Amino acid sequence: MKIKYFTKIKEKKCDLIFFNQLKTFVKNAERVFFLSAKKNCIRGNHAHKICSQYLISINGNIKIKIDNGKIKKDKIIKELKEMIKIKPMTWLTINLKKNQKLCVICDKKYSKKEYIRDYEIFNKIKKD
Repeated sequence: MKIKYFTKIKEKKCDLIFFNQLKTFVKNAERVFFLSAKKNCIRGNHAHKICSQYLISINGNIKIKIDNGKIKKDKIIKELKEMIKIKPMTWLTINLKKNQKLCVICDKKYSKKEYIRDYEIFNKIKKD
């Protein structure tokens, strides 16, 4: 789901970009983290059992691959223009290029047990 609620106020010295209605989309934000690529890399390659994630590109248009077990999609998250929601039980692969930055807001706290890191196990669960 693409959400376009960013506002940009341009000024000579510094632009202000804000997102004013966060709780409209992320009801119970529990965790925020940032990915900052020092060189081209792939992140993600896992699914969450119960956690939803909300992705915001801070720097660069970032390519992601989403697989819900039925449909596979490639998407581009445009820099500071949209937020994309990744629902639980969705396999996510993030392709970061050098200097790209991604903000991820999660509705659950971190737990190792919450991850599915094996794509074959993910596919088996989705088919059952």
